[in-house]
Amino acid sequence: RPVWARTDAQLVETLATLRARLEMPARLYVETLAAQPLLTNSVTAACLYGGGDIAAQQIERRSNVSSPQKSGWNYGRTLRMTFFGFAFAGPILNGWYPLLHKVTAAFRRNYQPVSVIPLPQWLESRLPGWVPSPPAWATIVQVEHLASPSDRAREVAVKVLFDNLFFQAPFLTCYFVVTGFLEGLSPAAVYHKTQTNFHAAWAYGVLLWAPLQTANFWFVPVGLQPLAVNIVNVFWKGFLSLLNHRRDYGGDSAKAAPAEHAVRQREAQQRLQVEELELELASQRKVILRLTHELELCESQSSFQGRQPPRIRAAGAAPAPPPELAASGEGADEYQHEKPPPAPPPPPPPLACASSGAS
Repeated sequence: RPVWARTDAQLVETLATLRARLEMPARLYVETLAAQPLLTNSVTAACLYGGGDIAAQQIERRSNVSSPQKSGWNYGRTLRMTFFGFAFAGPILNGWYPLLHKVTAAFRRNYQPVSVIPLPQWLESRLPGWVPSPPAWATIVQVEHLASPSDRAREVAVKVLFDNLFFQAPFLTCYFVVTGFLEGLSPAAVYHKTQTNFHAAWAYGVLLWAPLQTANFWFVPVGLQPLAVNIVNVFWKGFLSLLNHRRDYGGDSAKAAPAEHAVRQREAQQRLQVEELELELASQRKVILRLTHELELCESQSSFQGRQPPRIRAAGAAPAPPPELAASGEGADEYQHEKPPPAPPPPPPPLACASSGAS
C-alpha cells in the first residue's frame, strides 16, 4: 500500500510542521503572560471582544436582525466592546481566577498531626480536669496535597459553584451597565436595559458556563484560565447580541409586520420617557422643598426685624436708610446727603401796649 503509506507520512509531516509553527507563538505568549499577566490578559480580552463584535455584526446582518436605523458598520459598538475587554473584562478575570484558586486551597490539602510538644509535669498537674489529655504546647502537622480523583472532583465542584454564584451574575450586570453608559444611555435607560436582558442571559449562562468551567478548572492551569474564558466569551457575547437583536427587531417577522415592530419600539421609547420624566419630577420636588424652606427662613427673619424698636434720631440728623437699602448699599448716598428739614420760624414778638403819655 505505497499510496496510503505516502499519504500518512505526508499527514504526519504536515501536523509536525503545524505544531512547530504554533509552538513558538504559544511559548512567547506564555512567557509574556508570566512576566506581565495583567497587561497580557487585558490586551487579549480587548482583541477577543473586538473580534467577537465584528463576527456578531456579520451574523446579525446575514440574519436580518439589525436595527432599522443601522445603515452600515457600527464602528462605535466595536470600539466600545474593545474598550470593555481592555478596561474591565481583562483585569477582572486576571484577578478573579487566582483568587478563587487561593480561596479553595483548603479543598486541596489535608493536615495530619505528626507529633506534639508536651507540657511540663508541674504545669500539667495544675490544669483543670476539662483540659484534653495529653495537653501540649503545640501540635506539629504535615500538609498533604490531595491528588485523588474524588478530591479533585470536590475541588472543581466548589470552584464551579463559587464562580456561578459570586462572579457570573455580578460580571453580567457590570457588562450591561458599562456598555449601556458607553452607548450614552441615561441611568433610567441603563436600568431598564439591564432589567430586561439580565434574567434570560443569566439562565443561559448557567447552562453554558457550568460544564465549560468544569473542564476549565479540571484541565487548564490557573494562569491560562482567563484566556480560556475570554475565548468562550467571543461566542457567548455574540450569542447574547443575536438573542437581544432577534427579540427587539424580530428578524424576518419585523419585515412581515412592520406596524407591530414600530408599536413595540414606540412603547419602549415611551416607557423610557416616562421614567426620565419621573426622575426629573423628583428632582423638581426637591428644588421646591428647598425653596420653600428658604422662604420660611426669610419670613421668620423679616418678622423678627419688624418687632425691633424704632431707632431714635437726633434732632438735625439725616434719616437712616431702610434696612433693605442699607444691606444692599443701593440708594444709601441719597439718605446720607439729604439735608435735615428746616427748623420752624420763631413766633413773632408780642405787640407793646400804648403808654398813657401818648394819649
